[in-house]
Amino acid sequence: MSKKEMCGGNASATLKCSDFGMKYGLPNLGDDLKLFVSFEVYKD
Repeated sequence: MSKKEMCGGNASATLKCSDFGMKYGLPNLGDDLKLFVSFEVYKD
């Protein structure tokens, strides 16, 4: 659409909050945090 060269991708990660000292609410809230990121990059 913009007629510029472009690339993109997706990334995902799972972190354990307790590994970073965040223990509030465990085990009721869960310990895993899932991150999903999508990105696009245009070439100038």
